[in-house]
Amino acid sequence: MVWYLTVVRQNGLTCFWGGTFMPDHGPIYIETLLAMAKDPRPVVMEPWNTGSALLFIFIALCWMRRLHGRKTKDVFLPFAVTLLLVGGIGGTLYHGLRTQRIYLLMDWMPIAILSVTFVVWIVEQLTHRKVLVFLVPVLGFLSLLVLHYVFVRLRLTSLGPSVGYVFLALYILIPLFLHLRKEKYLGAKYVYGATGAFLVAYLCRSIDRMALLPMGTHFLWHVFGAVATHLLLSYVWFVQTSNRSDQES
Repeated sequence: MVWYLTVVRQNGLTCFWGGTFMPDHGPIYIETLLAMAKDPRPVVMEPWNTGSALLFIFIALCWMRRLHGRKTKDVFLPFAVTLLLVGGIGGTLYHGLRTQRIYLLMDWMPIAILSVTFVVWIVEQLTHRKVLVFLVPVLGFLSLLVLHYVFVRLRLTSLGPSVGYVFLALYILIPLFLHLRKEKYLGAKYVYGATGAFLVAYLCRSIDRMALLPMGTHFLWHVFGAVATHLLLSYVWFVQTSNRSDQES
């Protein structure tokens, strides 16, 4: 493992910039650099990032318990919770070890799949047309990938690869707010809460290298990201239970 660390003063803040050849070829965080500065081979590479990634496992297990024994034709929630569990396990292994590419894939791929699946669920709720249910989410996600590539390749933003999460949020939130409007803003607290939590999470991810905290702020990306995920699942649960109550009455 080869690494370097540069400390830069910007606007009165200390910023850390590092380059590294990590075995997993993943991003470098403040906690990564500080861990390697103390010990080239720590037992847990990123303790705070690892601990906060466990939140996704905890949330997934709580939702599994909630869904246990529930009879429904809608398979979105069970599938989403399973993806969340895989992502939580992957994120924990990735941040804890930083040794295998498969852990990095397990960290971000479930997020991508879950996002597409969520948009599929929303479009199905909005249109009930099978062609649109397939085309809109897939074409939207492909557009997201193209935008991410263009912005990163041409360096159109200072956010770097993290700009992809901005596009991912828009990919989810635009159809989500259309669905909220269709539901006459019932359950709006979940959507507004999830949106606010994501904004805070993204801010924490973006300022990690400013070293505002000794361990960085990436772990707060996990914390508020977990809150946003839980609220989105809660919105789906609210919609499904409300619709079932309407059908039974």
